[in-house]
Amino acid sequence: PTLQILSPSMGDVLPSTSTIFRASVQDDLDTPDTLGLSWVSDVDGLLSSDPAASDGNSLYSWDPSLHSSGNHTITLSATDSCGATGSTQVVFCQDQGYEADNLDLATWHFRAAPAGTAQIPG
Repeated sequence: PTLQILSPSMGDVLPSTSTIFRASVQDDLDTPDTLGLSWVSDVDGLLSSDPAASDGNSLYSWDPSLHSSGNHTITLSATDSCGATGSTQVVFCQDQGYEADNLDLATWHFRAAPAGTAQIPG
């Protein structure tokens, strides 16, 4: 099997909203929809084992609220009826996605800088 992850791209930072992962899946023996297919995160484990469509498109809907923030390596793997395998990977970072409604400022500890020492990075 020949696989290509079309999105997300290597090094992307994913937003705190859902993202559709897209891949192209082909094989010289079997139609794409008959291949054993899996999307796996090195952090969160198996994401999906749904087959590709007959036209070779594979989609996975990534919901960041169900996954860990930070760096992920996603491996897309396929196996055909003769046991031949193929795989490809993409590495991205899932933004933690802080939202004002979810922040509890009462748990933050603020302290003032001594007079005359505060600096604004530039």
